[in-house]
Amino acid sequence: MSENTNKLVRQYFPKGTYFEKIRAKRRLKKFNIKLTEDRELR
Repeated sequence: MSENTNKLVRQYFPKGTYFEKIRAKRRLKKFNIKLTEDRELR
């Protein structure tokens, strides 16, 4: 993962986040949209 992507991931999910326990689909969807937008800007 690039440093920029890692930084974006950490904005939404702190280090040590156990992803199997994340039930908030809205949170994952919001992160996915942000990640997609970030990649399109490059």
